[in-house]
Amino acid sequence: MNFKEKTFVKTVPMARPTNAMKGLSVGQWKIAKKLNLQKGRCYKGRSYVDMMNNALLTDIKEGYIKSSYPLDYVGVGDGLAWFAFFDGNFRRSGKDGLYCNAFISENEILETCNIDDESEYVKKRSNCKPVRFVFSKSKDNECTFEGIFYQVSIDMYICDGKLIGETVLKRYEEYEKYL
Repeated sequence: MNFKEKTFVKTVPMARPTNAMKGLSVGQWKIAKKLNLQKGRCYKGRSYVDMMNNALLTDIKEGYIKSSYPLDYVGVGDGLAWFAFFDGNFRRSGKDGLYCNAFISENEILETCNIDDESEYVKKRSNCKPVRFVFSKSKDNECTFEGIFYQVSIDMYICDGKLIGETVLKRYEEYEKYL
């Protein structure tokens, strides 16, 4: 969701993988192949956690699981699996505001946040792992693998008197040819 009348405030510093200019590391390719990830593949489960276990070949126990799961547990240190709705609706996520995720093209995602607490938002965004294995959630504990995306920018704006954060993520198809 793009806001038409917005005033730039600042860019949030973000983590960068050590090999950002080269794409994914060999370890990440191995984990993607191990997980048998293919763009467009659907994963189902009896519960949200069961769906994640089926997609990531993990044994996560039932309980509260956020939309992202660090992949360092399966060998990808600077990546995370991100299970989110991309329907353009705002949803609460922790202490830092309401989030809205939308594909602005097949290879680009805009994550928008109505920021409640600026320091919490900056802390969370600047420490967020820059590589995301993106899974588009649908209802009934189903998700579809959308590809491997990279954070390219995190900016803050003022819009209608509110502080808004926008993170842009891009998918580079050439990095996925080995999946």
